[in-house]
Amino acid sequence: LAQASRQEPRRCAPAHHRSQSEPSRAGAGRRPTMFNARKKILKEKGAAPTELEEEVAKALFDIEVAPSSDIKADVRDVYISGAQDLEVKNRIALIVHFPFRVWKTVRKIQGRLIRELEKKFSKKHVVFVASRTILDKN
Repeated sequence: LAQASRQEPRRCAPAHHRSQSEPSRAGAGRRPTMFNARKKILKEKGAAPTELEEEVAKALFDIEVAPSSDIKADVRDVYISGAQDLEVKNRIALIVHFPFRVWKTVRKIQGRLIRELEKKFSKKHVVFVASRTILDKN
């Protein structure tokens, strides 16, 4: 009986002890989102992403975490290698470059993904391009 009462405090810590060990959540909501959106960009070594590329990565991340998105599972595997704006007649086209490794997944969801990105980037056409890397023979 004496042993059972000694073990009890170890199993269940009082609530005031638990709250002190956890870090405060104030202001923590924004940083993980940017960090995870940054994972959606794969640039060459040392190259910093442009502001436009970060916006596209954030849009992809938003689609991924949206509860109502039907392409959520496929977007999880997709990342970009670049993005640029191109003026075509009276509109601006957003060209999104994907590494060839993820191109198969992008092709599967491209219709729905283009529709989602055109909603987020209003007044812009969205075009997807696969970027291939040609390796040296050596």
